[in-house]
Amino acid sequence: MLNRWKYQGDRLMAQFGVKALYEDRLGGQVDFNPDTDRNKGVHYGFGSVTRRYEFFSKTAQLFPEKPYKGLGLIINALVHDNTSYFGFKNYNGKEQSFYANLIYQNIIDNTNHQYKAGLSYLLDDYNEKYIDSTFKRTESVPGVFGEYTFTVPEKFTLVLGSRVDFHNLYGTRFTPRAHVKYDLSNDWHLRASAGKGWRMPNAIAENFGMLINSRQLSVPEAIRPEESWNYGISLTNDFMIFGKKGTFLLDYYRTDFQNQLIVDMENADYVRFYNLKGRSYSNSFQAEVNYSPLDRMDVKLAYRL
Repeated sequence: MLNRWKYQGDRLMAQFGVKALYEDRLGGQVDFNPDTDRNKGVHYGFGSVTRRYEFFSKTAQLFPEKPYKGLGLIINALVHDNTSYFGFKNYNGKEQSFYANLIYQNIIDNTNHQYKAGLSYLLDDYNEKYIDSTFKRTESVPGVFGEYTFTVPEKFTLVLGSRVDFHNLYGTRFTPRAHVKYDLSNDWHLRASAGKGWRMPNAIAENFGMLINSRQLSVPEAIRPEESWNYGISLTNDFMIFGKKGTFLLDYYRTDFQNQLIVDMENADYVRFYNLKGRSYSNSFQAEVNYSPLDRMDVKLAYRL
């Protein structure tokens, strides 16, 4: 269920809404009856009930005489509750989350120099129980961020951004990012990006499918945040053949992990979760051609490595 309201005025724009989800899943052997067979071992069964409630709002102060200027507030709050069983194994997980983001944008001298700055706050409370193990944590993360955009119209765009988060469990985190776009001509465009990212994984919830097998879970050490540096470059060409438009793209991206959650299934008796030991990286390359030879017909040819 989703219900959303929206207001649009000359100087104020706002929307807010509520979302609710109830989901009941049942699986296992065909003859499994959850009312009579659960925990009996007669037939294998799986069940999962999810209840999720969410509130969101976006409010913006507008300046009609200065359309490049604005002040916005985003708020999101949710409760996500899951109760599941996998044969004899039971899982209960609950997340309560609150997020707020205040953004101000304006220009420096002219619209070729734009900036955004703001404050954010995230509160996440996790409580998971699997068989006889309990995993709890509460994250409180205030942060500040800024972004500067330099534009040479129809030629060059540079976006520099960064944020600093003050995490109650994992200390101060600095994440920079840069994007560049250069128009080599009217038809050729070059883009590049580089930056850092991090997040705290939820080992069990993100690997739900692992619980359905007979392996035991093993978490031999405290899980740390995942961190990575990522880089990318992209070349795009717009062309015309027989009066029809087409696009040619070349993409290359690389991610280098400083830490990563490893899900190790090499042991037949255990699924082990632990932090990265050694190197972890990914390289991705793609070449792609899109063309519309006829009206209402699109053709794509791609190669990916």
